[in-house]
Amino acid sequence: MSGIGFMGAGVILKDGLSLRGINTAATLWCTAAVGTLSGLGGTRFSLIGTLGIIGANILLRPVGKAINRDTIVSDAEITYLFHITARADHENHMRALLLHSIGGQPLLLRSLKSEDVEHTDKVEVCATLTSTGRQNLLLEQLVSRLSLEAGVTGASWEIVGEHE
Repeated sequence: MSGIGFMGAGVILKDGLSLRGINTAATLWCTAAVGTLSGLGGTRFSLIGTLGIIGANILLRPVGKAINRDTIVSDAEITYLFHITARADHENHMRALLLHSIGGQPLLLRSLKSEDVEHTDKVEVCATLTSTGRQNLLLEQLVSRLSLEAGVTGASWEIVGEHE
């Protein structure tokens, strides 16, 4: 059985954030179990197992496709608006840190501007970012990271557009 498990692991492929081949690996393992049952003389049980495997693969395929259709990452272009509010004397550091943080990420900087917050010693740095597909987790990580910086009093992001 460990050899069959090793073969099953060989058909599982990682493709970005998704895994492929898990059904194939499970089917290989179940087929080996049915073969073992058959070899031990359990013809009735091996027939029941065979019908179960075929039934599961045929009947559950539409369910799997429906789940994939709902969770598939879209190729739509998403536009994000990213805000950082910080003390005015930290503006340059915040801009540099933001630019450094999005470098090498699947985000394209469309605009970057700073505005003084009236009647305070604070400045708001706003960046417009685009990506192909949603990058919500990445934006949340950026907010979390930049929120830890000294002088930052607020950080947020929002989706402002989605185009196919």
